[in-house]
Amino acid sequence: MASTLYKPFETLNFSKQSCFLSGEKLQSEKEEIPVFPLWLMQEYDLAEKPFKLLDESMSTYSDMKLPCSSAVYDQAIKPLEDDIRTAFINGYDSVIKVPEIKLFQWIAKMVYGILFNEIRIGIKQQKAKNEDFILSQSLIHKFSNLHIMLQSLIRPIGFEGSLPWTISILKLNAQQALF
Repeated sequence: MASTLYKPFETLNFSKQSCFLSGEKLQSEKEEIPVFPLWLMQEYDLAEKPFKLLDESMSTYSDMKLPCSSAVYDQAIKPLEDDIRTAFINGYDSVIKVPEIKLFQWIAKMVYGILFNEIRIGIKQQKAKNEDFILSQSLIHKFSNLHIMLQSLIRPIGFEGSLPWTISILKLNAQQALF
């Protein structure tokens, strides 16, 4: 896979013509994947549920997409989502055995997918007003770091010291967890 970091926040490149993870040029705008895995949307009946965006507009879970090359999907995203799905289907004892980096990558892909869609909407809205899209340097730095860590799916990324995230896996009694 790709050997150099892709840095979409340097140029605010959130085009559907480039793979969200590798930056490689796509053959078609139809090369896209859902932000939320299909199995997750099916399991929790989320596909057509409303998803409120920062600008107060509404989308659905299934409408949230990411441009993704076939190679990135086949070699990185699909195996990750298959592993997480298998663990979730098999329950808590299986989920706690999933390496923390995989759980992070899975969660980060969804978080980044939401950000990607939000930023695209912001860029379109500002363009319609003939204004430049401005994102604070602090957010650019934070989102860039998230994207770099997510690229650990397709290239070696080293983490020195303690990991820059915490994931807690808790066992719940589903019957008592209902509100």
